[in-house]
Amino acid sequence: MKALSDADHREAAWEILLQTLGGPPSQGSDLENERIDETSHRSAEDALSVTVLTGFLGAGKTTLLCRLLEQTPIRITAIVNDVASINVDAARIRSRDAETIEFQNGCACCALQTDLQEALEEISLRKRRPQAVVIEASGIADPMGIAQTVANIRGTALDGIVTVVDAPSFGSNVI
Repeated sequence: MKALSDADHREAAWEILLQTLGGPPSQGSDLENERIDETSHRSAEDALSVTVLTGFLGAGKTTLLCRLLEQTPIRITAIVNDVASINVDAARIRSRDAETIEFQNGCACCALQTDLQEALEEISLRKRRPQAVVIEASGIADPMGIAQTVANIRGTALDGIVTVVDAPSFGSNVI
């Protein structure tokens, strides 16, 4: 059996990520911020698909998300969390013509958890929702805290948690 090259592994991982982000079809409205009647209920199949993108500072989360936004036809809303007062990552992502929601000066897994919940609830109630939401967590975030927030919001479904690792540096950082 032939061993897979690094390029083959990257390609396979990319395909898995794209499959994970596959969301429900467009709802057909031209107004991005229109909301559905809050008394109506969406089925489980119609839930807003949410993926948490996590990894340490400098692992490549923003680079991966930018490439994803450039290469996929899927309409994605990016929620970018930066614990600094200036959200540099959000500016890079916004330049890809994706709807970008910024959280800064705190972590979406704890201090900004209510803000994250409110943002996801608002997005899930739109008539024309994105096909997927990707939450780029800060490098210090606990992805389980974010995942629990997503799981507790009516109309959303956690598609998965994707962890980005800087492979060349990983081996040198093991204690």
